[in-house]
Formats: sequence, structure tokens, C-alpha cells
Amino acid sequence: MEINLSNYYKQEINYWLEIKDIADNRATSRINKIKIDTTSPFVNVFNYSINKRKVKFYFNVTEENFDEIMYIDTMDRRPRDKNLCSNLKKGICESSESFKSGAHNLTIKILDKAGNSKEISVLFTIF
Repeated sequence: MEINLSNYYKQEINYWLEIKDIADNRATSRINKIKIDTTSPFVNVFNYSINKRKVKFYFNVTEENFDEIMYIDTMDRRPRDKNLCSNLKKGICESSESFKSGAHNLTIKILDKAGNSKEISVLFTIF
């Protein structure tokens, strides 16, 4: 089931689940309170620099429910998600990664705790 909660952005709501079977038996969950976040993280600044095999990434992100920044290199033999940052310091993430020689095609994902995300694509070659 999907529910559009955009009208409740930044509000707190209570929710619960009720399940009913064919015999009209019911079970109700406890009441949960959540704050609604329907917007993707905002990237104010993104830069990267290459020094030999090391790539330094710099992000300035606005997101009060920040979760993580991760990337996948689609040029890898076995592409998989790798973590760049798991927290921000005053909205800033600085991280360095080493890459093998050759072409790289990164998809960087900035995620918040509500599951919203912003993607950035980066192409570079290590010589």
C-alpha cells in the first residue's frame, strides 16, 4: 500500500495498522508517531579532486534527517554499494577513496532517514 503524505510535510502524525481476516477477526498494532519528510536532500556544493589514485569528495548538504552518502561504480567487475559518509559535520562531508587505474562511472546517492534520495553521476579516469 502506498499513501501520499506530502500534505503533511514536517508535521507529526500518529498511525496504526489494523488487519482483518476473512472470519472478521481483527488485530490492531500500537499507535506510532512519525514526522513526515517527503523531500530529497539538497546538495549545496559537490566537488571532487583527483591526486594519482586517490579521489577526494566534498559535499555540502542540507538535510535535517541525513542518513548516508554512498556510491556504486558501474565500471567495477562486481559493482556494489560503498559508503562515503555516515554523518555530516555542520552539513559537510569530506571523504577520500582509492580507485584502480582506468575509467570509473560513479552513481553517488545522498540518502535521508525517510528514504528520500538525491543522485549525482560522476565520470573520471585514473591514469
